[in-house]
Amino acid sequence: MNLSYSSKLSLVNSDLSKVPNLEVLNLAWCCSLVKLPSSIKYCTRLTELDLRKCESLCTLPSSIGCLTRLVKLNLTHCKGLASLPYSICELKCLATLDLELCSELTSLPGSIGELESLVELNLVIAQNYQAFQIVLAS
Repeated sequence: MNLSYSSKLSLVNSDLSKVPNLEVLNLAWCCSLVKLPSSIKYCTRLTELDLRKCESLCTLPSSIGCLTRLVKLNLTHCKGLASLPYSICELKCLATLDLELCSELTSLPGSIGELESLVELNLVIAQNYQAFQIVLAS
């Protein structure tokens, strides 16, 4: 489903349980998107989630860990994203995680290294590069 460039899209009250067979969700350039609904967990066939340039996005729901078939997650230039939920480490099929220019992001969950399928992790973070760290799970 391509909803890219929907500048006023919010998804706040959206019920994604009604689209469980969704395989690709493109929300790139949805500038008003602040967060994804927790009902994203019902999109269990989702393989690609593109949130590129969603500059207002400040958080991902912990339910994102339910997307066990997700292969590609693009968060490029999500300027407001300050952290990733630990549940992201449950995405065992995730091959590509793009975090380029997520300028507020200063840490990753320590168990990110346990993502068996991860082959590409883009961490080009120009502004906060020196403050970046991987937080070890306790």
